[in-house]
Amino acid sequence: MKLVKKTKIYFSEIGNNNFVYPNKENYIILNESIEVEFLNFFNSEKFKAFKMLHENKIKIFWVLL
Repeated sequence: MKLVKKTKIYFSEIGNNNFVYPNKENYIILNESIEVEFLNFFNSEKFKAFKMLHENKIKIFWVLL
């Protein structure tokens, strides 16, 4: 799926039972459109997870669809 420029994406945080969740207070806004492949992470708030290179590391981010 393509995420368009100016989309807000959220960093991950570790929560209960070591599950990964979106950190709703820590985000960045895309300065260019990117193509992503979503991960099969469960989230009841309609967030979708994907991996992206950020600061020379692959990190998990979330987007609200």
